[in-house]
Amino acid sequence: MKNLEAVITPNQDRTLVLGAATIESTFKLIPGTHHEPDTTLTIVPVEKSYGGSGLCNALAYNRTGIAMTDLVTTGATVNGVPTPESLDIKEFLKKNAITPSIQWHNGVTEQTLIILSGCDDDPKRGFRTAQSEGTLLREFFFVDDQLRKKIVDYPLLIASSFGPKIILKLAELYKSQNNDSKTLFAWALNKESADNIGKDKSIQESILNGNIDIMFMSSNEQASILSHLGAIGPIDKIRTIVVTKGSAGCSIRDRLNGHTIELDIPIFDVPKYIKNDNGAGEAHHMNFLATLYTSQDLLSDYPNKTFRARVIEIAGNIGNLASYLKIQHPESLWFPSLDFTLLDEEIKNDKLSPKEIAKKVYERYLDSTYD
Repeated sequence: MKNLEAVITPNQDRTLVLGAATIESTFKLIPGTHHEPDTTLTIVPVEKSYGGSGLCNALAYNRTGIAMTDLVTTGATVNGVPTPESLDIKEFLKKNAITPSIQWHNGVTEQTLIILSGCDDDPKRGFRTAQSEGTLLREFFFVDDQLRKKIVDYPLLIASSFGPKIILKLAELYKSQNNDSKTLFAWALNKESADNIGKDKSIQESILNGNIDIMFMSSNEQASILSHLGAIGPIDKIRTIVVTKGSAGCSIRDRLNGHTIELDIPIFDVPKYIKNDNGAGEAHHMNFLATLYTSQDLLSDYPNKTFRARVIEIAGNIGNLASYLKIQHPESLWFPSLDFTLLDEEIKNDKLSPKEIAKKVYERYLDSTYD
């Protein structure tokens, strides 16, 4: 077990993402074939790529162009030597202008195997490689002195895929050492975290400490929490909760200074086709976050509920736009690069609605695409 390998010099122009980075291989059953029990089926390789919510969040946020992005993740070694798969991930991150900081552990590189059905009406199935005892490499991640020092100077931290207790510990450390009201700690949930929040009272009590500013979840993850608690319960303490709902758009609940904003925002538009929905959630969350983060100075200048509601609604529409673009692109690791430069002026003048501002951002995106 080794400390973080690298080498990141944090400053106010960088964002830190924490989470898993994995290898992802996709196969497809031959056309017309369903998943069947007790049957050997023929699969055809479709794509070998990279995944993990840490890696995808880092890619999606980096594509917004708001700040350079650093990723803290885990890597596998055998007898102290990094595995070829972990080195592949490291090089991929560097090629995509993301600075990796890797905590090395003896074990197996996480790999996800996705098997698509040969029939369009069947769901895909996924499998992950684990250590011999059934644990994932990410479960070895721990908070050491080097990481404690590293997180302090970042104005924005985005955590995902590590265990809830680790993430809550990081949030507590971050907030205890950083009094700037403009700093943000965001947590992108996965299914395991949602289940644990619903079941574990110690996690619920830690959330009540109020160190999480923003929580992202899918409607399935929200349903998991509700199935255990019967209500959102302790996560009501979180300032902003964003729930992505696929074809139903997103819902947002924001609470600050005694004011509550609740929004249901429909999808940006009906897509002409869906080529690949992998990463749609990350595209939404990171573009919502980029919009909100770039508006922090404006929110300080105009500290009233009406203005904050406008910013939150614009961020939700920009998130919906990003996922709309993402699902129409065939590549799993492609994320849209939107132009945020017009937001300051358009947010302040109320001539355009939040949806119209998103449309204007879309028009600029199309112009840049076809130039």
